[in-house]
Amino acid sequence: MTWSWSLYYSLIFWNNVTIAHRQNINVAIDDIRDSESDFDVSLKLPLIDNLFAELKFEWLYDNQPVPGKELLDTQFSMGINNSW
Repeated sequence: MTWSWSLYYSLIFWNNVTIAHRQNINVAIDDIRDSESDFDVSLKLPLIDNLFAELKFEWLYDNQPVPGKELLDTQFSMGINNSW
């Protein structure tokens, strides 16, 4: 069993430009030292019709990673997406 916390917050500016923040935290109830969390910040920019560009920066933390992996991992991504 785990204790979980999730949050998503977004704010729309001007013509559908969206800034968003998401976070997830999971902690094992039987071993509180076993936890994972991930946070990201993104910027969504409208293109045409339902298409939008997204820039995202992610922080991924695992305090008991598999051998050979770091506790903290970061990732930057860019993409073109379609909203239905």
